[in-house]
Amino acid sequence: MDQAQFSKRQVNRAGDLLRDWWMNPNSRPIDVAAEDGLAGALVLVLFQFRPTFQRPLDKVVMGVRSMVRSSSPSLKGKRKRLPVGQRLKRELQIIDKLARHPKMQLARMQDIGGCRAVLPGDQAEVDKVVDRMRHADWDIRGFADYAREPTKHGYRAVHVVVMRDERLIEVQLRTPGQNEWAIAVERASIQLRMPLKFGVGEPVILEYFARAAEAIAMQETGKAADIEFDRAFGELRERVRPFFIRPTD
Repeated sequence: MDQAQFSKRQVNRAGDLLRDWWMNPNSRPIDVAAEDGLAGALVLVLFQFRPTFQRPLDKVVMGVRSMVRSSSPSLKGKRKRLPVGQRLKRELQIIDKLARHPKMQLARMQDIGGCRAVLPGDQAEVDKVVDRMRHADWDIRGFADYAREPTKHGYRAVHVVVMRDERLIEVQLRTPGQNEWAIAVERASIQLRMPLKFGVGEPVILEYFARAAEAIAMQETGKAADIEFDRAFGELRERVRPFFIRPTD
């Protein structure tokens, strides 16, 4: 699809229309066959704008794979499977994010195209990949070190946003422990029907995962937890246990 067939203004306008539709509790399903602005907005986002991220994403992933292999001693073998995945953000995820960030412009959304690398070693390997990005003169437009400054609910990773072929692509870099924590939160979010990854849910569950993230970080850095931390974490574990027990008939 020729990127010149639409402008940033049209993309942002489409995003605004879809945001308003998503946030209106009385909205009806969109009929893509209808000749109206809302249907046109959905068609533009799904079939014109979103697909233009695939080729830039493929290029970024190729570069990340090379950097991950050269930064991790355990991946030097040619037959080693590289822990780098990619995805285009799903359509409803795009609209939902616009709703959660009312001032965000769709044309500036940083993670429509994204890739994730789980380095098999420690944080030092993640830092090596970031250094290689910088020395490779990648057009870095955003950087967030959640490994050293985690979110209040415990998320840890390094995010790097790069511009490739006029498209913003997000690269997430994680250690194994950080990735395991994120997967656990995703699963708990589905099981409990709570958007925990966004810091929304039962306070005790959010506190438990924040403490769990801290425990994983200490384990990965070889730091021992003190008695008070172990006591508090143990109490939280018992308090959240009932949420994960399936009711019996």
